[in-house]
Amino acid sequence: MEQHLNRPFHDELSSEDRYPDPASTLHLLDSEIKDIQTEEQRRGWNPWVILGATSGLGWLLTGELQTGTVDWGNVVKVLLTALFLIDGATWCSVLFDEESKPTSEVRFRWSHSQYRSNRGLPAFTLVRSLGILLVAYSCGLFDWHVLAPVTTCYVTTALLISLLLIGRFTPFFAVTNVRNKWSYVFVGLALVPILITLVFLLPLLPLPEANHIREYRIGGLIAGMIFLVGLSLRPNVTSVAVPLLKELRRKLVAGRIDPINAIHEADIISGGMQVADALKEDLLDMLALFEQLDDLTENAALAIISMEKNFPRSDDDSQTVTEKLKTHAALREGYKSFLEQRAQLIEKHKEQAAKFNRKVNKFSAYPWRSQLL
Repeated sequence: MEQHLNRPFHDELSSEDRYPDPASTLHLLDSEIKDIQTEEQRRGWNPWVILGATSGLGWLLTGELQTGTVDWGNVVKVLLTALFLIDGATWCSVLFDEESKPTSEVRFRWSHSQYRSNRGLPAFTLVRSLGILLVAYSCGLFDWHVLAPVTTCYVTTALLISLLLIGRFTPFFAVTNVRNKWSYVFVGLALVPILITLVFLLPLLPLPEANHIREYRIGGLIAGMIFLVGLSLRPNVTSVAVPLLKELRRKLVAGRIDPINAIHEADIISGGMQVADALKEDLLDMLALFEQLDDLTENAALAIISMEKNFPRSDDDSQTVTEKLKTHAALREGYKSFLEQRAQLIEKHKEQAAKFNRKVNKFSAYPWRSQLL
């Protein structure tokens, strides 16, 4: 009867009722990998297709440059207008992108995990933003009505990309599947200036007549090539999730992970972490620290009890008194040592608590979403 009571509750249920078996878990992982790969193929972001399109635009550009003279001032206007339209459309897609349903749980990834395979695109976007600012200021074609909003937009973009580059190497911020108020602030600082710039820039464009068609072609071809280069550097879900799912599958087959934990890790890989997943290690460290504090407190209490028992009494002889005083002194030193260790653990606990609070604040303090890049 006692053995029956001590048996874990899950042992009362069959594995079929409570836990998935390895075969069903393998089937789940295979289905997840296949679904991700099928979705990526449906999107059509084949790198060879993008490379061929970029090469084709470059070939057309060389043909345009070989015939006649070109007004490069107009080409710059057309080029910047095309880039502003592309960036405006991109920020609009971020702004109006469908969020998770309010009833769905918030998921997130740390920046170094989300962008670990995103190497070339942030650097390219930063260089692109600085290049646009350089062209806009050096061409001498625009006054402050155009330069001011352009500066606001691309300085904001450069700042965001710089923070993203830092976040690739450390869990600097959390990338969530929902927005907060700061998301709209940063998107607004990038989108609204672009719209203002287009209002002032569009009237400066030459009329698309016969004399200016080549300028539109050259500007459009250059803008298209820049867009395709950025598109080719954009990582897909397969490059991030599929290798992790395949490694998880190998661990399951090798018996290095049980089906329950395998399903939990697959859920994190595909959808992101919950808050409890990110804080679990910190909470376990704090609980372990509390256990150490309890042990030291208990040892200190035992030392006090032992010191009380070793106080000399009136009926003790001189030798007994001497031995008790020595024992009492040793116990007192041990008691002081316990208090010192406890004070050190309390300071360590304060540091861990501060670190824990900083990590919690990262969930709501940063406006990032995974769709930004």
